Amino acid sequence: MLDHPVAVHSRLGHGSSFSVTVPRAEVAAATAAVSSPRPRGAFGGARVLCIDNDAVILDGMAALLRGWDCRVIGAWTIEEAVARLEDQHPDIAIVDYHLDGSATGLAALEALRARFGDVAAIVLTADHSEAAQDLITDRGYPLLYKPVKPAALRALLSRLVQLAQQPARTF
Repeated sequence: MLDHPVAVHSRLGHGSSFSVTVPRAEVAAATAAVSSPRPRGAFGGARVLCIDNDAVILDGMAALLRGWDCRVIGAWTIEEAVARLEDQHPDIAIVDYHLDGSATGLAALEALRARFGDVAAIVLTADHSEAAQDLITDRGYPLLYKPVKPAALRALLSRLVQLAQQPARTF
């Protein structure tokens, strides 16, 4: 993706080694980049609620989102999510469609909207059935399939953040 040269050296019975050649930045430029104030990123400080019943997925999503300057609140259940949010309205909710038991991400989003009003949301699922797709999209939620591609998630988050920042229109 970065167009850096990759090399591989292999010797039978001894193993292989891989290397990536990365260009060095000039010290002055690197120092300036670190010491100058960083501009607010596309998600600069957005409060993102993630609900997933798989700890590994939840941790991975949190790490990815924090790398994009999001403030992440992670939870396994809707009850835990509401407790962790306290009275802070989430900017975006990312929820797994299938939670534990009969709970669904759609029920979690209904509970969030009952408590906080309109909440931008993304539903994630590994369920490729037409029934699940119809349930999610009929309610107006964008859908991403697991495993989630970071570029697709970032593009969708960008669009949701942009829409949220537009002033409300009256007709």
